[in-house]
Amino acid sequence: MYIPSCYSTGIDGKKKIIKEIIMSGNILIVKRDGKVEPFSLDKIKNAISRAFLSVGSFATQEILTDILGRLSIHNGMSVEEIEKRIGGIICGRRETSCK
Repeated sequence: MYIPSCYSTGIDGKKKIIKEIIMSGNILIVKRDGKVEPFSLDKIKNAISRAFLSVGSFATQEILTDILGRLSIHNGMSVEEIEKRIGGIICGRRETSCK
């Protein structure tokens, strides 16, 4: 089981918690403030929906499913990396215009 080195250092209790989360099958992401937390699909769906609304569009369930189906996430990814990948997927959609 791979644990990113930047998360496996530090207090033994923190290492134990992170190992338990990874062993349970949850994917960990790194938030902007440096905190590590389990990946939340609902948070990603909400962020995509808000992004579409911010440009006067609407993310249907079909659009969300398409975007999420193309998204690849791994342990230790940052929120910024996930956002960049989602942005690339959205811009790559035929009916979407990115500026």
